[in-house]
Order: sequence, then structure tokens, then C-alpha cells
Amino acid sequence: MSTSFDDYIYYLSLIQKNLYAYGGPIVVILGTICCTISLLVFSQKKLRKNPCAMYLIAVNISNFLYIYLSILIVILALGYNIDLSSYNIIICRFIYYFSLLFDGLSSFYLILASIDRVLVTSVSALTRQRSTRRLAIASLTLGTIFWMVFHCHTFIFIIKQELAPGYFICYFQAGLYAALVGYYSTIIKGILTSLLLIIFGLWTRKNLRNIHHRQVAPPGATNMHPIGQNDTTVHLKNRQFALMLLMEILIYITFTSMLSIIGVYQQIAKNEAQTAFNYFIRIIGTFVSYTPIFANFLGNLFISKTFRSEVRRIFSCQ
Repeated sequence: MSTSFDDYIYYLSLIQKNLYAYGGPIVVILGTICCTISLLVFSQKKLRKNPCAMYLIAVNISNFLYIYLSILIVILALGYNIDLSSYNIIICRFIYYFSLLFDGLSSFYLILASIDRVLVTSVSALTRQRSTRRLAIASLTLGTIFWMVFHCHTFIFIIKQELAPGYFICYFQAGLYAALVGYYSTIIKGILTSLLLIIFGLWTRKNLRNIHHRQVAPPGATNMHPIGQNDTTVHLKNRQFALMLLMEILIYITFTSMLSIIGVYQQIAKNEAQTAFNYFIRIIGTFVSYTPIFANFLGNLFISKTFRSEVRRIFSCQ
């Protein structure tokens, strides 16, 4: 029985190691390329003044930093047995801090962008006017400062723990703190974030449909007032941003929901074998959650004509 269980653990570890050893570099390379090109596109003069572009620039900057301050370190540890966190407790705490910070900031910026699209796709001119660069700058600045301060707890409660004689790992302090971090990851980061993105995404889609219906007057509706382009219609650029954001929301929810499900599943692990498998699927779920970092770029290429034309213009050096 012991041999069978040891073999089971070995094969799970082998799959995990190969996934990060071979798949990890692909994620880093694709993520770097896609984030860089996206930043170049959204930083173009005719796009960067749009509040949504500012939020998407922030998303890509956060993703880029997340790649090199968190994902790469995880890949080295799980794929190549190079655990940087084991060298020094200070380094370990910074690794956890950056991991929680930039992972959380990416989804936070995406929520801000989705709120902006709800505002700018409203049929009410007054509501549309609330989408401004000033609001974007204030939201990004205050939100970033809040999350930077919020995650400072890692500098206190991340400690070295001895799993076996002479073998130490750097992890969350056991007890209440570890439980709170688990609830945060599952409920706040997983369920609540996805729920907010779904709500704002559906709201934006509804607004786009309402605008389309108002633009196209039904036959015989002669008493309807003409709709001015600057009054009740969404500019093509704003519509393109709305479509890109809806695509990014879909991609985010698709590839991060697995971790939320795993967080709930963890509560029912009853024996050693289940605990080992639970850890394994969490590692797999974490790897899958990296997908939006490069998939967002591919989704934008697919959904947005404006994005495609800007990418072509960059590569043609125009």
C-alpha cells in the first residue's frame, strides 16, 4: 500500500515538474511578447487618452511585473528545483508580497475598466461624461496604494516552517492567518472578482444593445427624435474598447475559475492521498490561471479591428 501511494505521489510530482519545466518558459515568453505589444498599442497617441486604454495599460504593466516577480520564480522552483524563497526570509516575503500584489492588481484594474465601459456605453449623456481621464488616474492611483498597503501583512506573517529535519519552507503562518488568506483567495479573489466582472460585462453588453436599438428606429416611428452622434451613440473607438474588455473578462473567468473551484474542493480532502491530489490540482490550476496574460492579446486581435490595425502599424514601423 505504501509503495503504491509513493508511486502515486511520484507520478503527480513528475507531471507537475514537466508542466512547469516545459510549459513555464512558453508562458514567460508569450506573456512578455503579448504584454509588450499590448502596451505599445494602448500607448499610441490616438488611444492612450481614452480612460479604458489607461486601465488596460495598467493591466498589462501589472501582468508584466507579475511574470518576472512571481511566475518566473514559481517556474524555477517547481520546474527546475531552484527555490529562491529558501535562501532568505526577506526574499521569501518579497516574493509572496509581489505575487499577491500584482495578481490582485491585474483583476482590480480589469474591474475598473469594466466599470468605465458601463459608464461610457450608457444611453445617458450625463453618465457617459463620468468616464474621464481624471477619474481613471485617481482610481488607479488610490487603488494601487490601497492594495500595496493591504498586502503588507506578508512582511509579518510569512515565516519559515520546518517540514522535516533540516528541511524548511517559507509559507503563511499556520492558524487563523493561513485560513484568512485561504478565504481571501477563494471568496474575494476568486468568486467575488469573477461575479463583479460578469455583472459589469453583462451590463456593458446590455448597454451596447440598447444603443444599437436607439440608433435603428423601428418602421413607422416618425415621432422619434433624431439621435446625434455625439449625444447618444458610442464612438467606434469606445465600442472597440468595450468589445476587447468583454473578451478579456470572458478569458479571465474561463481560466481562473478553476482555482476558485479548487479552493472549495480543498475543504473536503479527508486523507493523505486526497491531500496530495488536492495540492497537485491546485498547482495545475495555478498554471492554467497564467493563460490570460497572453490570451488577452490573442483575444483582442480576434475581436477588435482597431487593435489589429494598430498591431500591423507597429510592425510596419509606421
